[in-house]
Amino acid sequence: MRSHGLSERRVLYGEDDFLNGKLFEILLRKEGVDCDVARDGETAVHLFDSGRYGAVILDAYLPGMNGAEVARIVRVSDPGITLVGLTSDEGAVATLYDAGFDRVFLKPLRGRECLDYVLSQL
Repeated sequence: MRSHGLSERRVLYGEDDFLNGKLFEILLRKEGVDCDVARDGETAVHLFDSGRYGAVILDAYLPGMNGAEVARIVRVSDPGITLVGLTSDEGAVATLYDAGFDRVFLKPLRGRECLDYVLSQL
């Protein structure tokens, strides 16, 4: 089992929408947080396995492995890491919590609630 450590000021963000990924990456970098963006589930798992992250943010509907599938893999590897789910589908919220997410936010994101939550976990 890898120890990714909550003290890391680095976030993995699984998001297939380029603009959403870029905007959140910019917001994190402005707060002094490094951010790696994966465009699909397989890449998210690969990056997670090869890096150290304080939190993982995953879109529910990533191509390939979806956010819930990636979350289950991440949770087994590092039970203490903060997992944040994003979805525009209210019906997916319970499934995401069942997969091990700590918090789930509905898209489109408004305000700083999600960003502030992630920052508070690093």
